Amino acid sequence: MKSMDKKVEGLSIKVEDFEVSNNISLAKCSVDVEIWNNYIPISLEIELKDEDIFDNTKIENYIKEFKKHLLWIENNKKAIFDALIKDDMIQLAEEWVESSEETIIDGKKVYVDGEHIFKLPISEEDFYKSLYFNSIGLRIDENKEIADSRIMIEAFIDTNPDYFAGHSMDVTVWDDYRISVDGLAG
Repeated sequence: MKSMDKKVEGLSIKVEDFEVSNNISLAKCSVDVEIWNNYIPISLEIELKDEDIFDNTKIENYIKEFKKHLLWIENNKKAIFDALIKDDMIQLAEEWVESSEETIIDGKKVYVDGEHIFKLPISEEDFYKSLYFNSIGLRIDENKEIADSRIMIEAFIDTNPDYFAGHSMDVTVWDDYRISVDGLAG
């Protein structure tokens, strides 16, 4: 399903969009949606308790829940940013930038990586503005098999300019919107 012209509020997800495997109590689909002013692929997955099966009403209720969590992500960039700051991601970004080629432009020391020119230190404002999602996976697991959590949102966040040279920050959001930063991936 493609919704290239939709923000989360207008996202249309239908029961028919889900690939259902009742024999393993799993349903999943993929959507593209605009979050933080960037279109990204989002994987939606439902895992029911053993021997439970899907029906249309049940999937419709899960769709409402998916939209609620996607809206939370859209509206809580600051909370995710704060978790990245607490985990010293700006400091890590500066370490990556310092591994780039050092040069002098207009009498000031800068770092160059390809077409990107970086100035240090990286301000919180610049870091905040640079954030965008590479991808998001949203899973509802009625068995709570992962970290005793029913909800798991796994997001890979990139920056523009690319402070991490092609790597993404791995962020997980659990039940009750607990945010954990899991380092870099890629």
